[in-house]
Amino acid sequence: MTNLKINQLSNTDCREGLAQMIEEGLQVDCVITSPPYWGLRDYGIRKIIWDNDPECDHIWTDHLSFNFLKESTFCVYCGAWFGILGSEPTFGLYIDHLFEVCELIWDTLKSTGVFWINLGTKYLNQNLIGIPERFLIKMLDRGWIRINTVIWYKPNTMPESVKRRFTRDFEYVYVFVKNIKKYFFEQQFERSYTEFIYSRKLLKGGIQEKNNPRQRWG
Repeated sequence: MTNLKINQLSNTDCREGLAQMIEEGLQVDCVITSPPYWGLRDYGIRKIIWDNDPECDHIWTDHLSFNFLKESTFCVYCGAWFGILGSEPTFGLYIDHLFEVCELIWDTLKSTGVFWINLGTKYLNQNLIGIPERFLIKMLDRGWIRINTVIWYKPNTMPESVKRRFTRDFEYVYVFVKNIKKYFFEQQFERSYTEFIYSRKLLKGGIQEKNNPRQRWG
């Protein structure tokens, strides 16, 4: 990964890839990601060590994962966790691991760059635990600037077999920047705004100099 090329794919642990980019002084204009959701499924990929102390000779102890299977996950000495992102035993640990990756993204994103992240939520004991909201607060406290919360509406979502709540048919997409004065969307926004105003003027009774619906009745 010595040269940052367009359309280059790297199949690696994102932390290793981002760390290598930082070491080589490489930065990007945009990051778009949808990390594994917490407690949803086992993706069948290799486990890795999180919260690692490189000087520790790890000894792993059994702990119940999110699906209540006994696994060797936590180091008895340093507390490191051995597993796959999304299969943490608690949602708090999952959010901490997401944030660990975002710290590396901070260093690889240009000051003019934009970071998009899609997050799903989950019910725990019939309580909507607010994973996206908890993650958002942690990011804002770190210094990220949220410029938008985009609602990803999913009209074909499968109905849930529950009677006491509505079907979850949307997810959050958060849009972050590092510097509110440097990120740049002006060209795209200007074009879409101009097209919108033009289409409004074509409508009967639309906003025109002598025919403003905010200034007339009927």
